[in-house]
Amino acid sequence: MKTIQMTIDEPLLPAVDDVVVATRTTRSAFSRDALQRALRHHRIRDRERLHATGYRQQPTEGEFDLWFDEPSWEPESDGVTCVGTHSIILTSNAPS
Repeated sequence: MKTIQMTIDEPLLPAVDDVVVATRTTRSAFSRDALQRALRHHRIRDRERLHATGYRQQPTEGEFDLWFDEPSWEPESDGVTCVGTHSIILTSNAPS
C-alpha cells in the first residue's frame, strides 16, 4: 500500500469519523472502500455510455419489436393478485 495525504472539507471529517467508529473500521479503510465504489460506478457509467453510443451509431431494426404475452395471475388464497406486469394489488384475507 502507498501512504497519501489528502484534503477534506471540515464538516465532512466528523461525519466520516462517526461512520468509522460505528462500523469499527479506519479512515483509510473507509476511504479505500469509498474510492473503490466510486471507481466501479464510473466504469459502469462509462460502459453504459459506450453502449448507448453504439446503438446510436448502429441502430438495430426490430430487435425489440417481438414481445411475448405477459403473464396474468388470478387472485390466490394468500391475497396477492397480479394483473399484467405492473399491477400488484395486496389484499387482506383477515377478518375485519
